[in-house]
Amino acid sequence: VNGLSSSILESMQTLRSNILYRNDTKTVSFTSTAPYEGKSVLSFYTAVSFASLSRKTLFIDCDMRKSQIRTYFNLDSQSEVLTGLSEYITGQSKEAIYETDDPNLHVIPCGKCPPDPGGILSSDAFARLMEKVQKEYDHIVIDTPPITVAGDACVVGRNADGVIYVVR
Repeated sequence: VNGLSSSILESMQTLRSNILYRNDTKTVSFTSTAPYEGKSVLSFYTAVSFASLSRKTLFIDCDMRKSQIRTYFNLDSQSEVLTGLSEYITGQSKEAIYETDDPNLHVIPCGKCPPDPGGILSSDAFARLMEKVQKEYDHIVIDTPPITVAGDACVVGRNADGVIYVVR
């Protein structure tokens, strides 16, 4: 959150307040129309904002084709050994949740891009993962690809309580 202008911080707090206002909204998915509209940045800072309230928060990176999240969580240095969502869903890894510097914020990186990301995200294994983490976390924030790039956002949205559509 450091380095953001006061107007952006205020907008983030308003977004967070609006999500919190709805008691039935625990899991929020972010998408946009096209790349570079700010959905990854906005989803990241929304997760950070929830964690700053001492809420146990999980960030899930479902943008498997062009993830930007590794850099936000400083995961690039671990990229060779880091497994993620794709490996967990396909049974190649038994764990995909990583701690961050904030004890209230955890992350599931996307992992390696599989041949069929949409197929993985529409699988029963992904639905089971979502059921599991919804029991363990206060808030779940999901970053998905833009809808003009892939239909993944629509598939993931079925597992969320709400979808935030980011427009430049």
